[in-house]
Amino acid sequence: MKIRYPAILAVLVIILALTVAGCTSSSSPNPTATAVPGQTTATTVATPTAAPSSGGASTLASVIDYSKVHWDEYQMTSTGSGTSSTMDMREDYGVSYQGTTANEATVTMNNTEDGTVTTMVMNSYSNPSTGAILGGHETMSTNGQVVMDTAIPSTAASATITPGESTQNPIQAYGGATLTNAGTESVTVPAGTFTATKYTWTSTDGTTGNVWIAKNVPIPVKMTSTVQGNTVAIVLTGWG
Repeated sequence: MKIRYPAILAVLVIILALTVAGCTSSSSPNPTATAVPGQTTATTVATPTAAPSSGGASTLASVIDYSKVHWDEYQMTSTGSGTSSTMDMREDYGVSYQGTTANEATVTMNNTEDGTVTTMVMNSYSNPSTGAILGGHETMSTNGQVVMDTAIPSTAASATITPGESTQNPIQAYGGATLTNAGTESVTVPAGTFTATKYTWTSTDGTTGNVWIAKNVPIPVKMTSTVQGNTVAIVLTGWG
């Protein structure tokens, strides 16, 4: 049985990096976040500014406001080069982990390559301010057989977090990507149908894509891109 760990992990890293979109929503298209007793609110990763005007450009970080989000859920798909992956991810902000405040991410990914089906489940915690990993657990199975079951080690407190390394603060990966207004259009995702402003975006490494920002939703409702031959789509499934 051939197990393609590098390919599987590469796809996971690509998708996690692209979750900078922060795709979120609740059953209502314009929900109001309510504080959970005993739980802190999400760390403000970016303070939103005025959205780019037609033909203008701003950054992706400037139109995202995690201070209004307590939890979010994403649905992601990646296809290309004979590989097909789907991933569901939920992030909970300001939870308690071993006596300290942390952000929690729960990821379930299913990858199919050359007839081999691999499932990875990862639950990890990170420092809300630095993105440093505090700990967690992950398992991987191939065609139903468990091939990995291990703890996720913590990042050294003195370590410098490279943009894109932290799955809990993916905005570090493409937060600086520039936006160009591409007009207004209706977009339908699992969370509902939104009238959104579509922007094209370009990161400093040359990666390009599209992102849809809906009024009264503090984080994008959809994001697409092509990275290393993989076409990635991230859509909003829930937030609150």
